Amino acid sequence: MRIIRNTQGAITNAEQLTVDDVVLESVVCPACRAKTFANWPWGWDSHSGWKCSASEGGSPKEKKASFKRRFSHLFRKK
Repeated sequence: MRIIRNTQGAITNAEQLTVDDVVLESVVCPACRAKTFANWPWGWDSHSGWKCSASEGGSPKEKKASFKRRFSHLFRKK
């Protein structure tokens, strides 16, 4: 899949890409599209747990887990 960027240079189609495509890149949140991460994945846990309107779950912990499951292909495996 080819990378698509907005006029500010942020990747807008992360959900269709791989971790190698997005790591340390400017990326628009693949869930809510309201937040732009300056360097993916830095800040994802705070955003997905508290601010992301598209994160599912009742608590911040549940929201973060749901986000990470949904977009697991965008995170490095440990």
